[in-house]
Amino acid sequence: MRSWRIGTAFGIGLYVHWTFLLLPAIVGWFNLQHDGYEAATLAVATIFALLGCVMLHELGHALMARVFGVGTRDITMYPIGGVARLERMPDRPVEELFIAVAGPLVNVVIAAGLLGGMLLTDTYARWAASPADMRYLAFGGKLLIQLFGMNVMLVLFNMLPAFPMDGGRVLRSLLAMWIDRVPATEVAVVVASGFAVLFMAFAWLNNQPIIGLIGVFVVFLGWQELAMLRRRRGVRRAAVTEDIPTVLPVGPRVTVHVWDPVRGVWVAPPDGVRAHA
Repeated sequence: MRSWRIGTAFGIGLYVHWTFLLLPAIVGWFNLQHDGYEAATLAVATIFALLGCVMLHELGHALMARVFGVGTRDITMYPIGGVARLERMPDRPVEELFIAVAGPLVNVVIAAGLLGGMLLTDTYARWAASPADMRYLAFGGKLLIQLFGMNVMLVLFNMLPAFPMDGGRVLRSLLAMWIDRVPATEVAVVVASGFAVLFMAFAWLNNQPIIGLIGVFVVFLGWQELAMLRRRRGVRRAAVTEDIPTVLPVGPRVTVHVWDPVRGVWVAPPDGVRAHA
């Protein structure tokens, strides 16, 4: 499935998967049918502005990972969010903690900037006077308010302890400070599975398919990463076992090497003769 490169930031390639375009198309069509042209234009503009916010969110993860010597292969946008592909997992739990928190902190900064823009104009005063009615706001004011709310929601939603979302990685990193990473991941995945069930139930009751899709991906990606971590741990143990030299059984008889005065080296008896220790 194809992704399009839209640019580079800090040496990291930025991509948009083709399925992302389905989101503004569906949302724009829905608003056009129910609320008219202006509502559809506002919805599509909000989605593309949110694309920039999520890109900055993923760059926050990537740049914090770079601080700890972890590179990022690329960042790709999908309909349900962005993915920053790190070259490897951070070595220490505290590193993963900082990397996970960096993304939501970017959205906190963005939300603060948007709130400042609303306060510097009359947008906030008008919105505060009638939060449920934004008909009298200008197009730019409506865009500011919606982006502000969405960035706040991004922070709150991403910090839910649903691995592999940011909050789930925070949970895993905190657990890994006390127990091994594999059981810490197992606990985080089980907790995430519970949240995924809640996501899907909420989507079913409130007709929100995107939330349900996120729940499906949380379950799939969480268990997939756990399986990968288990395989990697098994490979490492096998490699360590192969590197350990064979130890002779303890007993009264052991194989000894003899000195070869011609070649000036110690050699094992060619016929496998054993001598008493």
